[in-house]
Amino acid sequence: MSRVLLIGWDGADWRILDPMLEGGILPNLQRLIDRGARGVLRSTVPNHSWSAWPSFLTGLEPSNHGVYDIFERKLGERRQLPVTFHSIKEKTMLADLSAAKATTVMTNVPLTFPAPVVEGKIVAGGVLPKWRPFTHPQELAGELEHAGRPFPINGMSWTTFRHRPEPFLQECMEITEARIRANEHLLDTTDWRFASLVFVATDRVQHCLAKYVSPDHPD
Repeated sequence: MSRVLLIGWDGADWRILDPMLEGGILPNLQRLIDRGARGVLRSTVPNHSWSAWPSFLTGLEPSNHGVYDIFERKLGERRQLPVTFHSIKEKTMLADLSAAKATTVMTNVPLTFPAPVVEGKIVAGGVLPKWRPFTHPQELAGELEHAGRPFPINGMSWTTFRHRPEPFLQECMEITEARIRANEHLLDTTDWRFASLVFVATDRVQHCLAKYVSPDHPD
């Protein structure tokens, strides 16, 4: 059975990756490049996660899928609410995959909360409200806990650590490693045809520590 595995790095940039590749510290990525191809993926306008990932899910510009920011205001109302999966106005790839009966594993893709019903398993991504179900099926979170592979949500907030980079980076590592373990469990225990796994630590670290990791940063 043919399979597609798509791994997303939120905020990854060749400007930062290339010096690391040249230094020989990303050998797995280098092997993938050597066996295949590489290119620059232009972002959306506006160029942030809340617009870009719905474009990934739909193949459409923000002007078509309708998500421009982390908040939205409904017509006639003054208060702003966080955008959700229901804010995406067009059909996503998940509908097509389910229609094709292609069992899917999707984890941590921003704006997949509340987790849609699919032929497969979803762990929602983005900033998630605590104490609300964030998986499809709903019992999946408990199953991961029971297997000793819990999928931690949220975290990696710079404001939590008040400019203490070492504990911030430690949490980034711990959360990423835990999510890798959960992802591996999902892939190993699901008869999947399409899997999409997104990692956001690259985005979180660059927001906070860009001057330390970006070779062309003005500082």
